[in-house]
Amino acid sequence: MKKRNRKDWKLFQKWANSKYPTVHLRRFAKRRIKRFPELARMIDAPQRMENHPEGDVWKHTLFVVYRTRIACDELCIYGELRTILMIAALLHDIDKPSLTTVESDGKVKVGRGHGKVGAKMARVFLNKIYAPRHIINAVCTLVRLHMFHSLNETSVSWMLGKLDDVGLSIEDWLIIANADYNSSGGRHLNPGVNFSDTQQAILAIADSLETNAIEQLPLFSCVGSTP
Repeated sequence: MKKRNRKDWKLFQKWANSKYPTVHLRRFAKRRIKRFPELARMIDAPQRMENHPEGDVWKHTLFVVYRTRIACDELCIYGELRTILMIAALLHDIDKPSLTTVESDGKVKVGRGHGKVGAKMARVFLNKIYAPRHIINAVCTLVRLHMFHSLNETSVSWMLGKLDDVGLSIEDWLIIANADYNSSGGRHLNPGVNFSDTQQAILAIADSLETNAIEQLPLFSCVGSTP
């Protein structure tokens, strides 16, 4: 079993750096996905149509994977960072099926904790396929933060710290956040909230925090006398 699981990691690593990851996922779903029930549960898992007109969790995930691949290509991101981003795109909604219920009136409801629960489930999955620890930590951080939209300075500072702890930047987070937002018709937040504007506001706060940190550094006068 362990030998197969180690081969599974190589499989996902190769997939993450492939030219057509969405095509491979569609084929994978028909042939081998039963080996990975965490992924299989996404297929046909319902979502609120007003938030996700593209369809179920699996279809949404395929769109997010596609847009993440496009962003990686455009930004010339390859190797380990590409692996992290692509696997984060694949697993960003891994908790949706377990958190989703369909009420008697047909309305789809997602329970609290989306993102935080997803990070825990992603960690279990990645440990099972023997992903390296530092990649697990980075992927799980992106899964947890993919819907971050607070405009509070303290919260943004906390997010920047979480990203920095695993060697990621706010630009890396933005790739996943944008892919998710643009794969749901921009409707996954509260009505009237434009996530694109929210992202720009978060970036502005991050820039402000950086500027303030530099301005608070002590200044030292030059040693030596002026001629």
